[in-house]
Amino acid sequence: MKSKAFKYVGLLFTIVAFCACKKDRLVDEGEKKLAGTWNWQYTSGGFAGGGFSPQTSGYTLKLEVFEKGKYKLYKNETKIEHGRLIKEDGLFKFVHDGVFKKDDILNSQKMLKLHGDSLDIGIAYCCDTYIALYTKN
Repeated sequence: MKSKAFKYVGLLFTIVAFCACKKDRLVDEGEKKLAGTWNWQYTSGGFAGGGFSPQTSGYTLKLEVFEKGKYKLYKNETKIEHGRLIKEDGLFKFVHDGVFKKDDILNSQKMLKLHGDSLDIGIAYCCDTYIALYTKN
């Protein structure tokens, strides 16, 4: 009798484990266009309507997006953030893997628009919202 109970518990555990381990992948052709290396060009917006770029900020940002739905963000060629993309309400949301830091750039932000080799990412800080433009390498 105990043997049957262990089998059922084992089967239930296996089903839950497979359901919980679903991977978020870029599946259709439009989504697959996100895969690649993207370089930050400029960011604009905010309450005062300001803008900044690699030339004015003194640093570069590079975003790598993989077909498996993962991303890595580099600042001056040093990896500063990594995680996965989750599709939510028709937009992709960046979800950080690991320890959250107050200076995470993309965590919880949403990709707004992909047009050709340009990518707009909405970035919300407190009460301000910015749009960052990245171009494909």
